[in-house]
Amino acid sequence: FISYAHEDRDPVLEKFVRELREEIRRLTKVARKDAAFFDKTSVELMKNWPDDIADALQTSKVMISITSPTYFGQPFCGKEFHIFDQRRKQNLVSGKQPPPVILPVIWTPLRGWPGTKLPAGLDKINVVPEDAPDYVKQGLRRLAVRGSMQYMNCVFAFADAVAHAAGQHRVPPLDRVPEFADTPNPFESDDWEEAMSP
Repeated sequence: FISYAHEDRDPVLEKFVRELREEIRRLTKVARKDAAFFDKTSVELMKNWPDDIADALQTSKVMISITSPTYFGQPFCGKEFHIFDQRRKQNLVSGKQPPPVILPVIWTPLRGWPGTKLPAGLDKINVVPEDAPDYVKQGLRRLAVRGSMQYMNCVFAFADAVAHAAGQHRVPPLDRVPEFADTPNPFESDDWEEAMSP
């Protein structure tokens, strides 16, 4: 499940999704259409989750959060994150950490944004390729625009991480996906602990 702010959608993001989807397909042997869910509609003004989004939130094995200042400012991004986070935390044995099935991708760094850092838990980036030293500082979008080889190194590393997480961890669906209006947005305050802690 690729969670992103619709305001960030442009040809650069679409290219990244196509290339990531293709690499995931190659690593997992799933059909191209099943390698990554990338919704093209906005949920912001809707009262209910569209069926395809609700289904993808329940069945996807990994969530890729395309982080940017815009991402953390959009309620539907926080709500998508909350649903997936609840899936990975359900039935968790006391003292255990939830499975690492949420992969944050630094699309645009948070410089100048209130807080200027990722929320607790998302600040521990799962994948920072050694052969992409500019990724954290510049963000993946700038690497892509510049045509940097570091960009492709990140695509390969993220695809590897998704394939590994999907193969190692199973997160069951929730009994019920709450209505969009009833779903909390863990990004709307500075206290992100509830969203991230098991």
